[in-house]
Amino acid sequence: MDGQTKQYSEYQQARPDLIERLGEYCSFCEGRIAANLAVEHILPKSLHPQLA
Repeated sequence: MDGQTKQYSEYQQARPDLIERLGEYCSFCEGRIAANLAVEHILPKSLHPQLA
């Protein structure tokens, strides 16, 4: 990106820029994103394995 702040009205709009910048990994858990998901998690899988 060119250092400009971008705003998105929906998560799906940000996904291509996030993949370009970070790769196809979750920025919270660093797990590989294998599907076209539109959700993020904030609870650690180590403490909530049922949500993995």
